[in-house]
Formats: sequence, structure tokens, C-alpha cells
Amino acid sequence: MGEIKQYECPKCGYTTPVLHFGCGFEDFYGVYICKKCRIIQSIYIGTMEHNIEPKCESCNSSYYLEVWDEKHCPKCGEEMAWGGDWGRNFLEALWD
Repeated sequence: MGEIKQYECPKCGYTTPVLHFGCGFEDFYGVYICKKCRIIQSIYIGTMEHNIEPKCESCNSSYYLEVWDEKHCPKCGEEMAWGGDWGRNFLEALWD
């Protein structure tokens, strides 16, 4: 079972989209930061049988992607806070 989270930066106000961490029944997602676009995103990376190379949804490149550490804002470098507009309404959300 995977987790759904959203983060926001208390310094600059950047808010991530709703992020899918881990795996569901068959689908696997990774959370990446694109160093070129300076955004955080969940990327579908495959199933148990098939792996897919992750690519940024914005620039369509895998070269600038790094697994996100769940800490730092891609815009200003400040530590992100769990929550965001969507996350404040839930303590934890799971997906499958």
C-alpha cells in the first residue's frame, strides 16, 4: 500500500502536487525532483513485471531527475512542511 502526501514550503510558498509514494496493488510510483524544471513530481515507474524509465512530466528528460529526499524545496532550498492545501485535511492517506 502506498502513501499520498502533499508538501509546502513555509518560506516561498511552493506547494507540491499530490504525491504518490510507493506501490499500489500493481503500480509503482517514485517521487522525483527535476533539477532543470525545479519541480517535485510523482512518476509512474512500472509494475512488478515491467519497469519504465522515469521522465520529467515537464521537460520529458530523465537526465535531471533525482529521487526526492522529502525535505528540501526545489525553488528555494528551505525545508518543506508536510501538509499543503490538500494534506491539512488528512493525517495520512493510503492508496492501492
